[in-house]
Amino acid sequence: PLTQGVREMALFHLYHETRKNVVRFREAVLVRVVGVGALFSSGYGDVGSSIYFALGVTTVYAGGASFLAIFIAGLFFIATVLSYAELSSAIPEAGGSSLFAQKAFGDGWAFFAGWALLLDYIVTLAISAFSVGPYLGYFVPILKNTSRPM
Repeated sequence: PLTQGVREMALFHLYHETRKNVVRFREAVLVRVVGVGALFSSGYGDVGSSIYFALGVTTVYAGGASFLAIFIAGLFFIATVLSYAELSSAIPEAGGSSLFAQKAFGDGWAFFAGWALLLDYIVTLAISAFSVGPYLGYFVPILKNTSRPM
C-alpha cells in the first residue's frame, strides 16, 4: 500500500500536470488548414450521401411535391452553411457547434450540442451504410437480393 506522503505527492503531480495541459490547450492557436478539397469532401459527405437515401423516402411521402420538399431542405442547408460561416468568422476558435452553443447559452447547451452532433454523424454513417447495398446491387448482382435478414 502507498503511504500518505507518496499518495499526496502523486496527486500533487497529477494536479499540476493537468493544469499545465489545460493552459496549453487554452493557449492553442487555431490554424486555418482546411482547403478547398477538404471543404468539398465535408460538404459532399454530409449533403451528397443524403441524396441517395433521402430521395426515395422523399418521393414516397411527398409524391409530386418532391421537388418542392428538396428545394425547402436546400434552403435549410444554405441557412446552416451561412450560420456556420458567420459564427466561424465571429468566433475564430476551435470547437465548432459546441463552442458556439457555449458562447451563446452556456456549458449545458454546449455539452448537448456536441453530443447531438456526434449522434448526427453516427446516424448518418449508419443510414449510409444500410442504404449502400441496393445501389451497389446494381453493379454487383450478388448484392441485389437484400431481402434476407441480417
